[in-house]
Amino acid sequence: MKIGVIAILLLSTCLAAFGQLFLKKSVAGVGLSITQISTFVDLALSPLFLIGMSFYGISLVLWLLALSKADLSYVFPFTALTLTLVLVASWAILGEKFPVNRLIGVLLVLIGLAVSSVGGR
Repeated sequence: MKIGVIAILLLSTCLAAFGQLFLKKSVAGVGLSITQISTFVDLALSPLFLIGMSFYGISLVLWLLALSKADLSYVFPFTALTLTLVLVASWAILGEKFPVNRLIGVLLVLIGLAVSSVGGR
């Protein structure tokens, strides 16, 4: 597989993960309530929400670019990296705790990604 596709996938994955962090912070800052429309307006106007959605949008464009260059069966397992990055970043940046079984699960997913991506297309 071309190094370029892997670089695109890694950048897309990082942007998706950091988009999740910004969305989490934006929802926590607004105190989202499903019964009040004003909270959704506040959320939509939140800079953290807009940054998170921008990261997601750029991630989507990069994802589509990767899909145009490689098989879906090769590209899709890279979404597992988002899970890993979110776990690490939520611990490091948000101070979230996670049980050992979640760490073991992420390690198993990463092993699966490594096995599925060997040999390229």
